[in-house]
Parts: sequence; C-alpha cells; structure tokens
Amino acid sequence: MFRLVALSAFLVVLSVASGGTIEGEDVSKQPKQDVTFCASKPGDKVLSFMQISDEGHYLGLASLDVVFPPEGEPENNVINCILVKDLKPELEATANIAVGTLGSTNVTIHLESVFSKGLSFSIKILGQKGKA
Repeated sequence: MFRLVALSAFLVVLSVASGGTIEGEDVSKQPKQDVTFCASKPGDKVLSFMQISDEGHYLGLASLDVVFPPEGEPENNVINCILVKDLKPELEATANIAVGTLGSTNVTIHLESVFSKGLSFSIKILGQKGKA
C-alpha cells in the first residue's frame, strides 16, 4: 500500500513538473507574475500609469527599479492601489514591491528578467491626490 501511495505522489509531482494537468487544471497556465496590491477608496484617481519594456541582455539580466513619485516630485499623494501586469508572461520576468506599501506616499517596484531574457510590464498606481 505504501508503495502505491508513494508512486501516486511521484506521478503527481512528475505531472506538475512537466506542465501536465491535475484534475483538469492546466498547470502550465498558472497565474503570471502580476502584482495586485489594493485597498481602493472612493475618489481614487490614477496617479501614474506606465509601460516598461526591456528586450533583455545577452548573457545577463534586465533589472529595473520603478520609483513613484519620480525623483524631485513631491510625495503628497497617498497610494491605495498598485497594479503590475506582466505583458509577456512567456519571458518569466518577476515584479515585486521593494519599498513602500499601501497608505504610503512613495513606492519602488523592482522588475527583473530571467537570464538572457527581457521583460515587459504595465504599472498603474492609484490613490488620493493632494493628501499627505
């Protein structure tokens, strides 16, 4: 009986590793490297929207920190929502919030490709204008 259970577990792991299916779910189409970090409030407006792309570097990584607000701009907007969408999930790039959080007045989003590949993300930041 133990061998049957161990064999079943091994086959499930093998199926997941090979991009197969488990109970009809296509494991190869797991959620992309999107970041949705929101606590929206009435009156939120788009504070920033941008699209970032880097074709990649031969034998290297594409790495970028997106800072809001840009250097030299006042930090007088409260951030209530950060949306980062991977536009080319096949590149397997990652995005994470490196500095800041909801309710803060600044945020840094770190984008990074995998070795020798590029990245492509859209970033939208929403919040309340003119509040400190």
